[in-house]
Amino acid sequence: GSGGCGPQWDVLVRDRARSQPRVSGFLSDTRADRRLAFCPCSGFVAWRLHCLVATTSGAETILLCVMAQVEGPACDAVVSTSSPSSPLEGPWDTCPGAQGLTAAPHQIAGHLFSHGKVGSLVCDSGFFYKPLQAGPREERERGLYEAVKASAEADSDEEEATTTSSILLRDLSGFVPAFYGVLEMGGITYMKLEDVCKRYDRPCLIDVKIGYQTWCPRETEEHISRRIVKDRQTTTKTLGFKVCGMQVYDPQADTYWRATKSWCKALDAASVQRALARFCDHPSQNVGSSDICLGLVSRLQDLERWSEAQRLYHFYSASVLVVYEGSASVPEDLNLNLELIDFAHAHPAITRDDNFVSGLASLRATVQGVVGEG
Repeated sequence: GSGGCGPQWDVLVRDRARSQPRVSGFLSDTRADRRLAFCPCSGFVAWRLHCLVATTSGAETILLCVMAQVEGPACDAVVSTSSPSSPLEGPWDTCPGAQGLTAAPHQIAGHLFSHGKVGSLVCDSGFFYKPLQAGPREERERGLYEAVKASAEADSDEEEATTTSSILLRDLSGFVPAFYGVLEMGGITYMKLEDVCKRYDRPCLIDVKIGYQTWCPRETEEHISRRIVKDRQTTTKTLGFKVCGMQVYDPQADTYWRATKSWCKALDAASVQRALARFCDHPSQNVGSSDICLGLVSRLQDLERWSEAQRLYHFYSASVLVVYEGSASVPEDLNLNLELIDFAHAHPAITRDDNFVSGLASLRATVQGVVGEG
């Protein structure tokens, strides 16, 4: 890692019949209160283990997430400690139809195991399992995906879309990951979504939260006050968007550079453009940053046009997830894509979502500025 501190890992391990699990380079046990592990690269460092218990075929499996408790200067960013070619610890079968679940290796923002949260999972079949937050947040996120899915299925059945709402929902399906329902695992409700990284060999990603405010006026005063403070601490209030996570591929080391949460929060109006420039700086000499920037601008314009027309939702605290192929050798192989994600705060509406539309426009203008500087 950088900043003079040790490396960080987000690791999935197994426990069968309470046997002692081994994570490469670490000594640990199954107790959540054990706080010391050994890293051969940097000596002894303090770690914390977090456990999530799930059941499979009557046997107990334990998910242990190892998070560095770094002493000394904070990390600017994390460099993956293993090649992207190296698999995580052996996957386990935890639900029917899933060919082995592992911690989502390319999740760069949101609830992460490395932050002590219940993170997302992926399986070999190309699905992404996102844990739902309980209460109204679950209802809103799940409800939006179900509405989009129903509209897309009606269109595929050759039922003509006759209302503006149904047409808009059908068009929204082109911007959100495919939704395959919900399921329970280990007492947690997960949405089963398309794994948008599955088609990429070396995915480069950026997660950008859109809008000048991340709170709905109908929320509680406590929630609004908390969000106002957070918005002022980032570029949300000034630029109308903030970078929540980023990952780029380094072909020389065959590994990834991944921004930390603290690195993202420290970005200001000047440095956020440099961050976007870094994301668009492809490692191949045959692929220019303009190839990525112009592709991203085009996709943002498509989403802007949809957002300007729709009166169905106000997307507070939603993000765009941008991904392209880090191993591409020519622009045609970039396969750049943009997905709209995170709908826990997507509220039904009857007016234009000016907060979201203006945030998208600001992000597009900033990306266009990257092209201009190049």
